[in-house]
Amino acid sequence: MSRACEGVLDAANTLVDDLWQLRVRVGLDDRLEISLGTRIVDHELRWLPLRIELGPRDVAARQAVVARRARKSKETLALRDLVRRVPRMLDDD
Repeated sequence: MSRACEGVLDAANTLVDDLWQLRVRVGLDDRLEISLGTRIVDHELRWLPLRIELGPRDVAARQAVVARRARKSKETLALRDLVRRVPRMLDDD
């Protein structure tokens, strides 16, 4: 595994831990052997309300992309704001 992947997994695990602390039910799809497109379709078929996309460039920019199923929209949020905003996003949808 490359250092970039390790950095992404570290950041993703931190997000998961922080969201669990707020009692947000969250899971991490770390199946690197499966394409991103396939993982996105898997999650859409499961009707998950939010999907957080985090890659090496996102980690470097200290941001993540949040896809909202109900609104069929995506927005880029700073990692420092993400944990605080996710519970409100779930309530809004």
